[in-house]
Amino acid sequence: MKSVVEHGLAHEFPGTRRLFSNLELSLVPGEVVAVVGPSGSGKSTLLSILAGWVKPVEGTVTWSGVESTGWVFQNPHGVPRRTALDHVVLPLLAHGLRRRDAEREAYQIMGRFGLIEVANRAFRSLSGGEAQRLMLARAVGSSYDLLLVDEPTAQLDMATAATVDAVLANIAQDDVIVVVATHDPRTRDACTRVIDLADYQTPGLVSPTDVILTPTDVILTPTDAILAPTDVILTPTDVILTQSGSPSSGSFGGDGDPAFGRTTVAGGGGPALGRMTVVGDRDPALGRMTVVGDRDPALGRMTMDGMARDGARVQ
Repeated sequence: MKSVVEHGLAHEFPGTRRLFSNLELSLVPGEVVAVVGPSGSGKSTLLSILAGWVKPVEGTVTWSGVESTGWVFQNPHGVPRRTALDHVVLPLLAHGLRRRDAEREAYQIMGRFGLIEVANRAFRSLSGGEAQRLMLARAVGSSYDLLLVDEPTAQLDMATAATVDAVLANIAQDDVIVVVATHDPRTRDACTRVIDLADYQTPGLVSPTDVILTPTDVILTPTDAILAPTDVILTPTDVILTQSGSPSSGSFGGDGDPAFGRTTVAGGGGPALGRMTVVGDRDPALGRMTVVGDRDPALGRMTMDGMARDGARVQ
Protein backbone atom coordinates (compact mmCIF):
# COMPACT_ATOMS: atom_id res chain seq x y z
CA MET A 1 0.00 0.00 0.00
CA LYS A 2 1.21 3.51 -0.82
CA SER A 3 2.09 5.72 2.13
CA VAL A 4 4.25 8.58 3.29
CA VAL A 5 5.21 8.54 6.97
CA GLU A 6 6.95 11.40 8.77
CA HIS A 7 8.48 10.83 12.18
CA GLY A 8 9.88 13.53 14.50
CA LEU A 9 10.11 16.01 11.63
CA ALA A 10 11.63 19.46 12.24
CA HIS A 11 12.98 22.10 9.90
CA GLU A 12 14.56 25.53 9.84
CA PHE A 13 16.62 27.52 7.37
CA PRO A 14 20.04 29.01 8.27
CA GLY A 15 19.66 32.17 10.30
CA THR A 16 15.93 31.67 10.93
CA ARG A 17 13.78 30.33 13.71
CA ARG A 18 12.51 26.77 13.60
CA LEU A 19 9.44 26.41 11.41
CA PHE A 20 8.03 23.29 13.07
CA SER A 21 9.18 20.49 15.38
CA ASN A 22 8.19 16.94 16.32
CA LEU A 23 5.81 16.59 13.36
CA GLU A 24 4.25 13.13 13.18
CA LEU A 25 2.29 12.48 10.02
CA SER A 26 1.01 9.44 8.13
CA LEU A 27 -0.41 9.92 4.64
CA VAL A 28 -2.34 7.30 2.67
CA PRO A 29 -4.44 7.34 -0.53
CA GLY A 30 -8.13 8.18 -0.58
CA GLU A 31 -8.08 11.45 1.36
CA VAL A 32 -7.21 15.11 0.75
CA VAL A 33 -5.02 16.39 3.61
CA ALA A 34 -4.88 20.15 4.18
CA VAL A 35 -1.70 21.68 5.62
CA VAL A 36 -2.55 24.99 7.25
CA GLY A 37 -0.80 27.49 9.50
CA PRO A 38 0.17 31.16 9.73
CA SER A 39 2.29 32.78 7.02
CA GLY A 40 5.89 31.64 7.28
CA SER A 41 5.02 28.50 9.24
CA GLY A 42 6.49 26.21 6.59
CA LYS A 43 3.51 24.96 4.57
CA SER A 44 5.26 25.07 1.19
CA THR A 45 8.49 23.87 2.83
CA LEU A 46 6.68 20.80 4.14
CA LEU A 47 5.48 20.03 0.60
CA SER A 48 9.08 20.24 -0.61
CA ILE A 49 10.14 17.83 2.14
CA LEU A 50 7.36 15.42 1.13
CA ALA A 51 8.58 15.60 -2.47
CA GLY A 52 12.13 14.82 -1.35
CA TRP A 53 13.46 18.18 -2.55
CA VAL A 54 14.40 19.44 0.91
CA LYS A 55 16.01 17.41 3.68
CA PRO A 56 14.64 18.15 7.16
CA VAL A 57 17.07 19.13 9.90
CA GLU A 58 15.54 16.48 12.16
CA GLY A 59 13.37 13.42 11.70
CA THR A 60 12.73 10.99 8.87
CA VAL A 61 10.40 10.65 5.89
CA THR A 62 9.60 7.16 4.60
CA TRP A 63 7.97 6.66 1.21
CA SER A 64 6.33 3.32 0.41
CA GLY A 65 5.08 2.59 -3.10
CA VAL A 66 5.56 6.21 -4.18
CA GLU A 67 7.21 6.27 -7.60
CA SER A 68 5.97 9.59 -8.99
CA THR A 69 5.13 13.00 -7.51
CA GLY A 70 3.11 15.77 -9.14
CA TRP A 71 2.62 19.45 -8.27
CA VAL A 72 -0.22 21.88 -8.82
CA PHE A 73 1.06 25.41 -8.23
CA GLN A 74 -0.65 28.67 -7.31
CA ASN A 75 -0.59 29.96 -10.89
CA PRO A 76 -1.99 27.62 -13.57
CA HIS A 77 0.41 27.05 -16.47
CA GLY A 78 -0.77 25.70 -19.79
CA VAL A 79 -0.20 25.89 -23.54
CA PRO A 80 -2.17 28.98 -24.66
CA ARG A 81 -3.43 27.65 -28.01
CA ARG A 82 -4.11 24.06 -27.00
CA THR A 83 -7.59 23.11 -25.86
CA ALA A 84 -8.52 22.23 -22.32
CA LEU A 85 -9.15 18.69 -23.52
CA ASP A 86 -5.62 18.43 -24.92
CA HIS A 87 -4.16 19.25 -21.51
CA VAL A 88 -5.86 16.24 -19.92
CA VAL A 89 -5.38 13.93 -22.91
CA LEU A 90 -1.60 14.45 -23.08
CA PRO A 91 -0.62 12.62 -19.85
CA LEU A 92 -3.00 9.79 -20.76
CA LEU A 93 -1.26 9.42 -24.12
CA ALA A 94 2.06 9.39 -22.27
CA HIS A 95 0.77 6.42 -20.28
CA GLY A 96 0.20 4.47 -23.50
CA LEU A 97 -3.49 5.03 -24.26
CA ARG A 98 -4.66 5.50 -27.85
CA ARG A 99 -6.06 8.91 -28.75
CA ARG A 100 -9.67 7.75 -28.79
CA ASP A 101 -9.37 6.00 -25.42
CA ALA A 102 -7.45 8.92 -23.94
CA GLU A 103 -10.15 11.41 -24.99
CA ARG A 104 -12.91 9.23 -23.54
CA GLU A 105 -11.13 9.01 -20.18
CA ALA A 106 -10.21 12.72 -20.29
CA TYR A 107 -13.89 13.66 -20.69
CA GLN A 108 -14.74 11.53 -17.66
CA ILE A 109 -12.08 13.25 -15.56
CA MET A 110 -13.08 16.74 -16.77
CA GLY A 111 -16.69 15.98 -15.90
CA ARG A 112 -15.69 15.55 -12.25
CA PHE A 113 -14.24 19.08 -12.29
CA GLY A 114 -17.07 20.80 -14.16
CA LEU A 115 -15.04 21.33 -17.33
CA ILE A 116 -17.09 19.55 -20.01
CA GLU A 117 -18.45 22.80 -21.43
CA VAL A 118 -14.97 24.29 -21.91
CA ALA A 119 -13.29 21.12 -23.20
CA ASN A 120 -12.77 22.51 -26.70
CA ARG A 121 -11.80 26.03 -25.68
CA ALA A 122 -8.19 27.20 -25.87
CA PHE A 123 -6.36 27.43 -22.55
CA ARG A 124 -5.81 31.18 -23.01
CA SER A 125 -9.57 31.76 -23.08
CA LEU A 126 -10.28 30.02 -19.76
CA SER A 127 -11.12 31.95 -16.61
CA GLY A 128 -8.82 31.74 -13.60
CA GLY A 129 -11.05 29.24 -11.86
CA GLU A 130 -11.44 27.10 -14.98
CA ALA A 131 -7.68 27.07 -15.56
CA GLN A 132 -6.97 26.03 -11.97
CA ARG A 133 -9.58 23.26 -12.11
CA LEU A 134 -7.99 22.12 -15.36
CA MET A 135 -4.63 21.80 -13.60
CA LEU A 136 -6.27 19.55 -11.01
CA ALA A 137 -7.89 17.47 -13.77
CA ARG A 138 -4.60 17.15 -15.62
CA ALA A 139 -2.90 16.02 -12.40
CA VAL A 140 -5.53 13.31 -11.97
CA GLY A 141 -4.95 12.20 -15.56
CA SER A 142 -1.23 11.97 -14.88
CA SER A 143 -1.85 9.24 -12.27
CA TYR A 144 0.74 10.43 -9.75
CA ASP A 145 1.34 8.41 -6.61
CA LEU A 146 1.76 11.61 -4.56
CA LEU A 147 0.04 14.86 -5.56
CA LEU A 148 1.06 18.12 -3.88
CA VAL A 149 -1.19 21.16 -4.33
CA ASP A 150 0.28 24.51 -3.25
CA GLU A 151 -2.23 27.28 -2.45
CA PRO A 152 -4.67 26.46 -5.27
CA THR A 153 -6.92 29.47 -4.55
CA ALA A 154 -4.30 32.05 -3.52
CA GLN A 155 -4.54 34.01 -6.80
CA LEU A 156 -8.33 33.75 -7.18
CA ASP A 157 -11.17 35.97 -6.02
CA MET A 158 -13.66 34.52 -3.55
CA ALA A 159 -16.28 33.51 -6.11
CA THR A 160 -13.74 31.86 -8.42
CA ALA A 161 -12.00 30.14 -5.49
CA ALA A 162 -15.33 28.63 -4.49
CA THR A 163 -15.51 26.78 -7.83
CA VAL A 164 -12.12 25.20 -7.11
CA ASP A 165 -12.99 24.33 -3.51
CA ALA A 166 -16.23 22.70 -4.68
CA VAL A 167 -14.34 20.07 -6.70
CA LEU A 168 -11.24 19.70 -4.51
CA ALA A 169 -12.46 16.49 -2.90
CA ASN A 170 -12.71 14.97 -6.39
CA ILE A 171 -8.93 14.61 -6.61
CA ALA A 172 -9.05 12.07 -3.79
CA GLN A 173 -8.72 8.68 -5.41
CA ASP A 174 -8.04 5.21 -4.12
CA ASP A 175 -4.54 5.19 -5.60
CA VAL A 176 -3.14 8.68 -4.95
CA ILE A 177 -1.95 10.55 -1.85
CA VAL A 178 -3.07 14.19 -1.94
CA VAL A 179 -1.71 17.04 0.23
CA VAL A 180 -2.91 20.65 -0.11
CA ALA A 181 -1.10 23.62 1.44
CA THR A 182 -3.51 26.50 2.01
CA HIS A 183 -4.26 29.55 4.10
CA ASP A 184 -7.87 29.71 2.82
CA PRO A 185 -10.36 28.44 5.44
CA ARG A 186 -12.81 27.43 2.68
CA THR A 187 -10.16 25.33 0.97
CA ARG A 188 -9.28 23.79 4.34
CA ASP A 189 -12.91 22.86 4.93
CA ALA A 190 -13.07 21.22 1.48
CA CYS A 191 -10.33 18.76 2.50
CA THR A 192 -10.95 15.56 4.41
CA ARG A 193 -8.23 16.01 7.07
CA VAL A 194 -6.34 19.03 8.45
CA ILE A 195 -2.76 19.34 9.73
CA ASP A 196 -2.19 22.67 11.49
CA LEU A 197 1.53 23.54 11.68
CA ALA A 198 0.77 25.96 14.50
CA ASP A 199 0.40 22.87 16.69
CA TYR A 200 4.03 21.95 15.97
CA GLN A 201 5.59 25.31 16.76
CA THR A 202 7.12 25.67 20.22
CA PRO A 203 6.72 29.20 21.66
CA GLY A 204 10.10 30.75 22.30
CA LEU A 205 11.98 27.97 20.53
CA VAL A 206 15.24 29.36 19.19
CA SER A 207 17.84 28.14 16.75
CA PRO A 208 21.61 28.02 17.39
CA THR A 209 22.01 31.37 15.62
CA ASP A 210 19.57 33.23 17.89
CA VAL A 211 20.95 35.73 20.44
CA ILE A 212 19.94 34.92 24.01
CA LEU A 213 19.51 37.90 26.34
CA THR A 214 21.13 37.78 29.77
CA PRO A 215 19.73 39.31 32.99
CA THR A 216 22.05 42.30 32.56
CA ASP A 217 20.91 43.16 29.03
CA VAL A 218 19.01 46.41 28.60
CA ILE A 219 15.69 46.16 26.75
CA LEU A 220 14.71 49.27 24.78
CA THR A 221 11.23 50.72 25.26
CA PRO A 222 9.21 52.62 22.63
CA THR A 223 10.37 55.93 24.12
CA ASP A 224 14.08 55.13 23.93
CA ALA A 225 16.16 57.04 21.40
CA ILE A 226 17.75 54.96 18.65
CA LEU A 227 21.24 55.97 17.51
CA ALA A 228 21.61 57.21 13.96
CA PRO A 229 24.55 56.23 11.68
CA THR A 230 26.17 59.61 12.42
CA ASP A 231 26.04 59.28 16.21
CA VAL A 232 29.30 58.88 18.12
CA ILE A 233 29.53 55.76 20.28
CA LEU A 234 31.54 56.16 23.49
CA THR A 235 34.44 53.80 24.04
CA PRO A 236 35.85 52.60 27.39
CA THR A 237 38.54 55.32 27.16
CA ASP A 238 36.05 58.20 27.01
CA VAL A 239 35.80 60.38 30.13
CA ILE A 240 32.34 60.87 31.65
CA LEU A 241 31.98 63.51 34.40
CA THR A 242 28.95 64.09 36.57
CA GLN A 243 29.93 67.52 37.78
CA SER A 244 30.59 70.91 36.29
CA GLY A 245 33.58 71.05 34.00
CA SER A 246 35.08 72.36 30.84
CA PRO A 247 34.50 71.00 27.33
CA SER A 248 38.22 70.32 27.15
CA SER A 249 37.91 67.89 30.04
CA GLY A 250 36.01 65.42 27.94
CA SER A 251 32.50 65.48 29.43
CA PHE A 252 30.54 67.49 31.90
CA GLY A 253 27.05 67.71 33.27
CA GLY A 254 25.06 69.96 35.55
CA ASP A 255 21.79 71.67 36.38
CA GLY A 256 23.24 75.11 36.88
CA ASP A 257 21.14 76.98 34.36
CA PRO A 258 17.36 76.71 34.84
CA ALA A 259 16.88 77.48 31.15
CA PHE A 260 18.74 74.37 30.12
CA GLY A 261 17.97 71.89 32.87
CA ARG A 262 20.59 69.27 32.06
CA THR A 263 23.70 69.42 29.92
CA THR A 264 25.77 66.45 28.79
CA VAL A 265 28.89 66.51 26.67
CA ALA A 266 30.65 63.28 25.67
CA GLY A 267 34.10 63.11 24.14
CA GLY A 268 37.52 61.55 24.18
CA GLY A 269 39.13 63.79 26.76
CA GLY A 270 40.11 66.65 24.44
CA PRO A 271 38.62 69.15 22.04
CA ALA A 272 37.20 66.42 19.80
CA LEU A 273 34.08 66.05 21.91
CA GLY A 274 31.98 64.25 19.36
CA ARG A 275 28.52 65.02 20.73
CA MET A 276 26.77 67.49 23.03
CA THR A 277 23.15 67.11 24.05
CA VAL A 278 21.21 69.84 25.83
CA VAL A 279 17.78 68.96 27.14
CA GLY A 280 15.56 71.81 28.21
CA ASP A 281 13.35 70.15 30.75
CA ARG A 282 13.06 73.40 32.72
CA ASP A 283 12.11 75.66 29.81
CA PRO A 284 9.29 74.36 27.58
CA ALA A 285 10.20 76.87 24.88
CA LEU A 286 13.63 75.37 24.43
CA GLY A 287 12.63 71.82 23.45
CA ARG A 288 15.72 69.81 22.68
CA MET A 289 19.05 70.93 21.26
CA THR A 290 21.76 68.64 19.92
CA VAL A 291 25.24 69.78 18.94
CA VAL A 292 27.62 67.41 17.15
CA GLY A 293 31.21 68.49 16.59
CA ASP A 294 34.06 66.82 14.72
CA ARG A 295 37.18 68.51 15.93
CA ASP A 296 36.07 71.72 17.61
CA PRO A 297 33.28 71.49 20.24
CA ALA A 298 32.22 74.97 19.27
CA LEU A 299 31.38 73.90 15.69
CA GLY A 300 29.31 71.20 14.10
CA ARG A 301 25.57 70.94 13.81
CA MET A 302 22.86 72.32 16.07
CA THR A 303 19.30 71.10 15.98
CA MET A 304 16.72 72.99 17.96
CA ASP A 305 12.95 72.46 17.79
CA GLY A 306 13.31 70.70 14.44
CA MET A 307 15.48 73.42 12.80
CA ALA A 308 19.11 72.75 11.88
CA ARG A 309 21.88 75.31 11.71
CA ASP A 310 25.38 74.42 10.54
CA GLY A 311 28.39 76.06 12.12
CA ALA A 312 26.50 76.88 15.32
CA ARG A 313 28.68 78.20 18.14
CA VAL A 314 28.21 77.01 21.67
CA GLN A 315 28.90 79.55 24.36
